[in-house]
Amino acid sequence: MSSASASVVLMAAALSMSGVDGAFVAPSAPVARAAPLQGIMDAGIGPETGGQMFDPAGFTKFTDDRYIGWLRAAEIKHSRVAMLATFGWILQENGGGLIKYHDAAGALVTLPNNPIEALKSMPNGGFFQIVFTIGCIELWHETQKPHYMSGGTPGLVFNPFNVEPSLDAQNKELKNGRLAMWGIMSFFAAEFVPGSVPGYPF
Repeated sequence: MSSASASVVLMAAALSMSGVDGAFVAPSAPVARAAPLQGIMDAGIGPETGGQMFDPAGFTKFTDDRYIGWLRAAEIKHSRVAMLATFGWILQENGGGLIKYHDAAGALVTLPNNPIEALKSMPNGGFFQIVFTIGCIELWHETQKPHYMSGGTPGLVFNPFNVEPSLDAQNKELKNGRLAMWGIMSFFAAEFVPGSVPGYPF
């Protein structure tokens, strides 16, 4: 699959989202929140969500204020993972997996272009490196003060200058992350259920 064809798949996902935006927004009246929480909830609102907070299951209506930060942090983490996964999938399928490793026989080889086959071929050491890196990032994130469940900023992993991200920057990250979640789900669906994604593969 070429980069152009991958872009078409992502665009199709975006169009499908925009066509049903009303179905993904809980039809509940806005709830008054404390200023820090309201700031968290304001991110990600735009024409794609019908001008309302993206809250398909109505969690913000029934959830205690303390967990609003946790919900947003979870969304940001999933968004970032999905953006990396979508980029990695496209890169791998187009021959971008150039990192070599030693196989069981000691030969120096590269991972296959197919992302699923590449995952199956990855040595155990590669999985350990991934899990270890994720663990370090999580540990850093969870030890930030104030914690995102106590008035801190969700998703703020490394902030040496204590700069609060602008609402515009938060909106861009959330919207791109939501699109990437649709994108990577479509790639997996097309891989495991042929014909489940119209027009894929090209």
